[in-house]
Amino acid sequence: MFYICNLKFRYNKSSKIDTCSIKSLDTLKIVNIEYLKRKKSETILKYNPFGKVVLIEVISPNKIVKYDVKWIDDWVIIED
Repeated sequence: MFYICNLKFRYNKSSKIDTCSIKSLDTLKIVNIEYLKRKKSETILKYNPFGKVVLIEVISPNKIVKYDVKWIDDWVIIED
């Protein structure tokens, strides 16, 4: 598990790490942590309103690594 801005995440053990071209970012909806916090506070649902959370690491000017992560919060029970 790891924290980003006091939010707890963990790597999704069932997914592969995806190394790809930085151009692949054009196909993703990229948001920041503040967006995630705001959307979470707006929802009254008891489940994660985000279909998928991907952590993106820039490893060179042309390459990125995408990690599927799970947002661990009061609505999540760790299953692995």
